[in-house]
Amino acid sequence: MSTFDDFVPSPNQLPAALAERGLTGKLTIERWVVLAVSGLVVERRSFRDAVEVSEQSYATLKRDVAPSPRLDASRPISWRRVPDEERDRKVQRCSGCVVSKGRQICARCGGPGYWAVTVLPSCDVCDHGYVTCQTCAGTARTVALSMEYGEDRPRSYSHLFVPEIPVALLQNVQAFLRSQPAAPSALEVQLEEDFRGADAYRGHGHSLQYRGHDAGRALERAKIYLQRIGTLPTVVAERHEVFAWPLALLRVPNSDRAAVMMCDCSARAHVV
Repeated sequence: MSTFDDFVPSPNQLPAALAERGLTGKLTIERWVVLAVSGLVVERRSFRDAVEVSEQSYATLKRDVAPSPRLDASRPISWRRVPDEERDRKVQRCSGCVVSKGRQICARCGGPGYWAVTVLPSCDVCDHGYVTCQTCAGTARTVALSMEYGEDRPRSYSHLFVPEIPVALLQNVQAFLRSQPAAPSALEVQLEEDFRGADAYRGHGHSLQYRGHDAGRALERAKIYLQRIGTLPTVVAERHEVFAWPLALLRVPNSDRAAVMMCDCSARAHVV
């Protein structure tokens, strides 16, 4: 079973590759951690619309509730519910059947009950020009309310919190990490851990270090990032994973030559 130490790159692993970059002789080594954060949220949005329904439909609608957020959903989930303040609405006279109680004028024939042509056959969808009112279902009694309609939409997110390395190397690091098919479980961490007390693979860690690698500002930025996601007003559920990916920044003293070494998801070292 692999451990964090298996993913710690060393210049001794790829001397030829470093020599090709002009990195020879005594090198300075800065050991950093890239924090890779990925996760999933359920974003809930809703709107209200004024409706008028029959008494029976109102009783049925009051049984509908907003579902529990599903982080495992593969597609958006639509829902509806009667808001709490709309659950004691009084019955009123139906506004959809003002001409005849419980009935509406037939939209097909327009009310006479037959077709306005030379030969006048009877309309086959109504009773003497009237049909049952669709609003009240024939009772002439309805309930008017503001109905809430919503949608839960799963959304994934990811972000890399990269150390303050030279800009010329920054894009290489980001591209390398995003090309990995999966993050090693040995590198998974909890941001709630006390990084200051973490044992380093070389001695003991200092403030904001993880196992001998400087987590620096990346740690604080990652925490703020996740806190903001969790407090968004539309987010009703969230889960995430954080991986501390070690790297070594190698420099030639008194020169602008530099390179980054990292291990891929199989713990093979690379110069990126």
